[in-house]
Amino acid sequence: MSTFKGLFDEEQLKHIAADYFEPSVRHCHAFFLSHAHTDHMAGLNASFGQLLKENPEKKLYCSLITKELFSKLDRYSSGFDLDTLIVLDIGVPQLLSIADQYVTVTLIPAGHCPGSVMFLFEVDDIRVLFTGDFRYSVNDICKLKLLKNPDETVKKIDNIYLDTTFAYEEYKDFPSRDQSLQAILTEVKNWLKKDENNVVNLELPARFAYEFVFVSIYQMLNMKVHVTPVKLDLYQNISEIIGSVTSNPNTKVHACQDQALCVRGKNKNPLTIRLCTMLFKDSFVQNCGGGLYKNCDNSEIKIFYATHSSLNELRTFVNYLSPVMVTPFVIQPGTGVNLEILRERVTKLPDQSAKTSQSDNRLMSPLQKRNSSWNMTMF
Repeated sequence: MSTFKGLFDEEQLKHIAADYFEPSVRHCHAFFLSHAHTDHMAGLNASFGQLLKENPEKKLYCSLITKELFSKLDRYSSGFDLDTLIVLDIGVPQLLSIADQYVTVTLIPAGHCPGSVMFLFEVDDIRVLFTGDFRYSVNDICKLKLLKNPDETVKKIDNIYLDTTFAYEEYKDFPSRDQSLQAILTEVKNWLKKDENNVVNLELPARFAYEFVFVSIYQMLNMKVHVTPVKLDLYQNISEIIGSVTSNPNTKVHACQDQALCVRGKNKNPLTIRLCTMLFKDSFVQNCGGGLYKNCDNSEIKIFYATHSSLNELRTFVNYLSPVMVTPFVIQPGTGVNLEILRERVTKLPDQSAKTSQSDNRLMSPLQKRNSSWNMTMF
């Protein structure tokens, strides 16, 4: 969960706030929302919407999909004039006038959830990267062309405000997203083949962030995933997702939370597939010979799926960019660590013996390659 309170240490960014909208930052002139998860939306309410209406020089910026999701979250968007949310294109440097100075802002795919982006701020002679929540594997690093100069050298980054959700020794290595996805698809396919009355119940730990799973189930197994009417409305204008979900309760795969009728009804044999990350510490993975699964009983399986970077993925990312400074902004409660410990931890070199978190791109099928590319664009 983000502990970032919106403001940057750099004097050149004193008029900018990101992912925090409480009164303590409302003196700023420009606000940036990396994605539409609640821990990054504190203070984003009707009174903030009124602030934007009354002060047209103040702007709130985000990606197109984040705006679409925000517009459907009534708790936050109620009282907002959605025209005050300014959409910036992903991958296109934008020159913005903020409080009588010009700032170049570039949105970079974050690999976390639909619409999630990182923000690269360039002003005067400094460059600051704010990751929001993100997941980049070893092989995703090559996609960071937006952080390169014309001569292919990496741009000098003065500070990275870094998502350190899993910057802990027990989460040093993660299976790749493709490996997790293949495990999910295999279990769904095998269970549904066993009996015509079998159905699958997907248990997801967040309101959204797992849409890539829905899309892949539809692409690979030709089955749409049943979701709630609220979820269906949430995706209504997101063409990349809406075709993979349905309001039809007679489909075989459900993420609708309506277990009584859809999953546990008469003559239905449910298998619950629970996607999670926290369980899969390195010790568990090593003891389970790969650690993608935990069989709870005959009716439930836990499968690893991460939307944040592992410790070695963070180290690879930081080592590649070689910033002057790293500012962690996520501390797991009860761990006894502080920001200095996290900073020291993520700036170490990644373990050379660590298993790569991404399969060799040369060995990926055309569908996997398309999924991987789409995953980094959308998520």
